[in-house]
Amino acid sequence: MAIVSGVLGSVTLPTGYGTPTSNLHALGWRLSLSTDVLDTTSWTSSTNSRTYVQGLATGTGSVDIFYDDTENLGVAGALGIASEGNSPVAFVLTAHTGRTWSFNGLITGISAESSKAGLYQGTLDFQVSGDVTTA
Repeated sequence: MAIVSGVLGSVTLPTGYGTPTSNLHALGWRLSLSTDVLDTTSWTSSTNSRTYVQGLATGTGSVDIFYDDTENLGVAGALGIASEGNSPVAFVLTAHTGRTWSFNGLITGISAESSKAGLYQGTLDFQVSGDVTTA
C-alpha cells in the first residue's frame, strides 16, 4: 500500500453545488492506494508455497479543507453530494515536492467546524473512483 500526503490541493465540486469555478481549498490531505491480492496457488504445485497475482486497485483518503462561505459552496454543497452518492468530485492533490495526484472520487463522509475568527474548516473523506494520474 502506498500512502502519500501533502499540503496543497483543491477539490472541485460538480456544477450545481456552488459556483462551478470555486474550489474547496486543502489545508492537508492523505491518499492511500492499494490493490487486491488474488491467490493463484495450484493444487498440483510441487512446492508447498502459495502464489499470488495483483488484482484491482483502490484508493481512499481525506482532505482537510477551508472554505469561504461567500463563495456559495462548502459544507452544504459537499453534504448534498455525499447524500446523493453518485456525483463524482474532481480531486487535484499536490505534495510539497510539486508532484500531483488527479482523480475523481466520491465523498463518503464530512465533518465541519467554525471558529470565532470565522475560518470554516472541515474534513472530507473520499473513495477514489477510476484511475489516478500523477504528474
